[in-house]
Amino acid sequence: MKKHELEFEEITSQLRTWREEMIIALRSPETHDKAIQTKRQIDLAIGCLDFCQRFQIGTPPLKWTVAKERLTTG
Repeated sequence: MKKHELEFEEITSQLRTWREEMIIALRSPETHDKAIQTKRQIDLAIGCLDFCQRFQIGTPPLKWTVAKERLTTG
């Protein structure tokens, strides 16, 4: 079975278009607050998708290992 590379270019392109709309909406006092919140979420979503694409992180069956941070007292 050939592994398919994860690519999110189509969806990130749409998100970037929506992000530009939010930047325009920032100029209006009536839409500013909602636009800034939405723009921040879009920025986070694009960052997450870019990270997943770069490191080919997809949906299960993934195996995650989480290391607990050691606490020390001094």
